[in-house]
Amino acid sequence: MKRKLKLILCTSAFALFLGSCGGMKTSQPSMSADTVAIDVVNVVDTISYKIGDASQCSVMADAKIAYPNAYKDIETTAKLQRLFTTDILEVPMDSVVLDEAFKKYVNNIVSQYGVTSDSIKYEDEGREIVYKYNSKINVSVVYNKNGIITFCKEDTTEKNNVV
Repeated sequence: MKRKLKLILCTSAFALFLGSCGGMKTSQPSMSADTVAIDVVNVVDTISYKIGDASQCSVMADAKIAYPNAYKDIETTAKLQRLFTTDILEVPMDSVVLDEAFKKYVNNIVSQYGVTSDSIKYEDEGREIVYKYNSKINVSVVYNKNGIITFCKEDTTEKNNVV
């Protein structure tokens, strides 16, 4: 009898504890104070440059970036966005202008393929594409609770449509 009473009391105490914490609600539309509001942007950039007299190399970077949009107040959000651009996008920014950071990030990916001084910003129909590089980048949120946010950055590069 005492064992059943203890079990009932423990179960009741646990139920009250869950009730006071708001329970286990997973699909709430409102943002809790310990989570960061996230937005997603897709940024694409391409460039082609000459190789020899009749051929060209084409490079494309396609980035899908989840980034922190709001957290607690404006000042904290600005600090978080500055940290995001510096550490995740690897684009140092004195003032946070996310649109510029996204463009610079994708531009850095494209320019790592060695664009020369005689580069062309368009595909020349008369030139054969000898090399074609496609980089697909996905920056996503892995964890966003208890004041902690974790991002994952995946980069897949294809050369001539082969991974």
